[in-house]
Amino acid sequence: MAQKESGPYMAGDTGEVLLGVRHDTASITAADGKYTPLQTDAEGNLRVLGALSNGSTADAHRNNTEITIWASAARTAATTNSADLANYNARGVRLFLNITAATGTTPTLDIKVQAKDPVSGTYHDLTGVAFAQQTTTASLDLVLYPGATVTANRSVSSPVPRTWRVVATIGGTDTPTFTFSLGASYTL
Repeated sequence: MAQKESGPYMAGDTGEVLLGVRHDTASITAADGKYTPLQTDAEGNLRVLGALSNGSTADAHRNNTEITIWASAARTAATTNSADLANYNARGVRLFLNITAATGTTPTLDIKVQAKDPVSGTYHDLTGVAFAQQTTTASLDLVLYPGATVTANRSVSSPVPRTWRVVATIGGTDTPTFTFSLGASYTL
């Protein structure tokens, strides 16, 4: 059935039904040059592989998103690793460090960012991606973004790796303790 451009839908209109095949995991298995059916996920969303493919599956497009790496809590002398953080399609990230208390004799807090090697699973420090050592309360940010003007302990010109984590090390004597939170905002 032919409709004029901008022709409104009318009850009783007829036409061809276009069907897709539900695949809960993305897969396009047809050989080059062969036809393949349209595919949908379990919610009926059309699967589209392309610019947001991670090499084996499709990543949902995300806008700027914010995450909590560590909620505010008192932490004592130790090295703490965050969980692995997944960067789906952001180019950069801004970290927000909020220290509300520091106690002990000469307490120190060092926070750095590491990238995870996708083959070996080992972590590597990202050069220059660290807050300056902290000894008292503070509210700081650290930017990791390609093309950013480089400022020591404030901004680094580099993209965010696919899988990364944050490492916090508290040192000092007489039971050093820092109460702090760390949040992040991914930037496209």
